[in-house]
Amino acid sequence: MIICTLNQLMIEKGVTQSKLSEESGITRPTLLSLIRNDNQSIRYETINQLCKFFSIDMSELLRYSPVNVTLIDILVEKLFASDEGLHHIVSVIYDIDGHEIEFDTNLIISNTKNSLENSGKFIFSTLIEKTIWSQMKIKKFDKDFIKVYNDAINLESIIKGKLKDQDLNTNFQIKEYDIDIRTFQKDDRSSEDIIKNIEKMVYELPNDKSEKQFLINSIKTMINSLNEGD
Repeated sequence: MIICTLNQLMIEKGVTQSKLSEESGITRPTLLSLIRNDNQSIRYETINQLCKFFSIDMSELLRYSPVNVTLIDILVEKLFASDEGLHHIVSVIYDIDGHEIEFDTNLIISNTKNSLENSGKFIFSTLIEKTIWSQMKIKKFDKDFIKVYNDAINLESIIKGKLKDQDLNTNFQIKEYDIDIRTFQKDDRSSEDIIKNIEKMVYELPNDKSEKQFLINSIKTMINSLNEGD
């Protein structure tokens, strides 16, 4: 996929659409389409004028990723209550290369406070199954492209819109992203194998026989319930 960074460039340089249109000769509808990244084609002359205006290379205007990234949803979930009210935490869900991946964040908010108010550092973290992440790396996916994508769609504005709907504090500005992607190895063992190993460990406990059997039955019920949920 290709992302046009025009929106972020205009924010960084403090340039309005009117000024850019007037000095570059590019029409406002064309600029708006590039800002929204819904332009299906872009003329060489338009690229040339934008690179000339911002004094940048084309690679700074148009960023390519071999893996598609699409925002699916932003979750604002209740976390805990304090004297400052009910606190919520924000998670961001993307479709990355056809896989739904949820990123936890450090954005915790109430009606009056938020955790980014002072630092402005937005931390994303997620766990991805090792095989899936290896496939993305083979395709030469760069996790920093997520930052480019977030800026292009103005993720900060989208998040604030969600928070305003719930009357939560939006007094923050995202100044930088820290994206932490960790992997885990999928356990390919069957439920039966897992239960057998658990039974072996339980039988080695010093509890009496009835307590051990109760524990094993409880674990079996939990595992079967999880499998039915899948």
